[in-house]
Amino acid sequence: MDALRRNAATIVVGVLVVGAIVTAYLLLGPAGGATATNVVIHDGDGGTRTLPLDEDARIEVTTSFGTNVIVIENGTARVAEADCPKGSCMHQQPISHPGEQLVCLPHRLWVEIADNEAGSSKLDEDAVKWEDEAEVDLVSR
Repeated sequence: MDALRRNAATIVVGVLVVGAIVTAYLLLGPAGGATATNVVIHDGDGGTRTLPLDEDARIEVTTSFGTNVIVIENGTARVAEADCPKGSCMHQQPISHPGEQLVCLPHRLWVEIADNEAGSSKLDEDAVKWEDEAEVDLVSR
């Protein structure tokens, strides 16, 4: 008990220092500051749009392949509307972290979250090429 009383001040200071470090980490993140993120929209005609993830927006993307509506809200991005055959892009989970992606294969639309520092990556279009199911059925028969 005497040891606890003698070291009480040291223990209190230690707890306060650890608390301050944890609070700073939670508020500022591991890099010492929050890295701003962007939503990068790559359309099927080769266009690219970059928008901040922290500003709500509704963007209609119309190309020679079709139309998609991308909604950015509450720090997430999602495909809200699409006139592609199955509309599976509208059922993908909203994205919010660098490296996450949304893809609409029929429209060759690709949406990603990218750090301001890292920039966007390059999509291998051949790896995600969409083929009409009717054409695939004819080939496989």
